[in-house]
Amino acid sequence: MSSADGKRYDKSLETKDELTATKRAAQAVKELQAQAKAIANSAVQSKCDADTEGIEWIIPTLPDGSNDYANATSKTVTWGEIAASDDLIKRTDWQDLLKEALRVRKQNKGETYSPG
Repeated sequence: MSSADGKRYDKSLETKDELTATKRAAQAVKELQAQAKAIANSAVQSKCDADTEGIEWIIPTLPDGSNDYANATSKTVTWGEIAASDDLIKRTDWQDLLKEALRVRKQNKGETYSPG
């Protein structure tokens, strides 16, 4: 059974007997569907630093110039929204992409791309 994250998950029925396997199949499918739903609902971590979430606090100032921490509010923002400059956000260059493609190819096929 495939999942929302693109990976394939399976569950052993722990038997070779067809009758026993048939009885266990419905429960196994329900468990796999619950697992797929849990994975789909979980937060997906992005590789891009600009997508990293954080909390920004808005602290009002009292008339005497001090901060009013009791009435502070928070909001969720991404690093890309609060970074002082674009230089603080990690960039991905061509060599990083190439290394990642080679790593995935070697992991999946056991070999890298040909020089051609």
